[in-house]
Amino acid sequence: MNTTLFRQHSGFTLIELMITITVLSIILFMGSSLTRSWIDRSQVNNAINSLKSSLTQAKTAAIRNTDNQAMTQPAVSVCVTDNEILIIRNKNNDAANCSLTNTNNTLLKKSELAKNISIKQDNSSFNCIAFNSVGMVTQVIGTNCSTNSNFSFVVEKNNEIANFTLL
Repeated sequence: MNTTLFRQHSGFTLIELMITITVLSIILFMGSSLTRSWIDRSQVNNAINSLKSSLTQAKTAAIRNTDNQAMTQPAVSVCVTDNEILIIRNKNNDAANCSLTNTNNTLLKKSELAKNISIKQDNSSFNCIAFNSVGMVTQVIGTNCSTNSNFSFVVEKNNEIANFTLL
């Protein structure tokens, strides 16, 4: 009797390896897109928490009014740039309220934001908001700072969008 007919195969055929590699690559591809979505969501949540914290801290610093600003002038501003949120104590009611090159302004806090985070208020890009010495939103002459005391924001990155309202 021929013993070669009963010999068992050891290892995998080329077809089996190709199918295994194809299935694994599909699983990895799906996992990477889910991971990207999870990271974006995490970065949106971090931006929301940073903005909430910054607005609250700015309001508190404005009420403290350590520079004795008049009630008609901004005491503290929250400014959003490309990748950061700044809390700045203002000394003058001018267009340089978000500028640190203005020697009258003092940086109170800086929070980093992830790249490509978009923060909007009333369907337009949110740049800054200023508080007077009683913690109310006030206008800053010559700027595009928000004068809306409705603290409803939309924070987004890629396909991750979150709405929040600060009371």
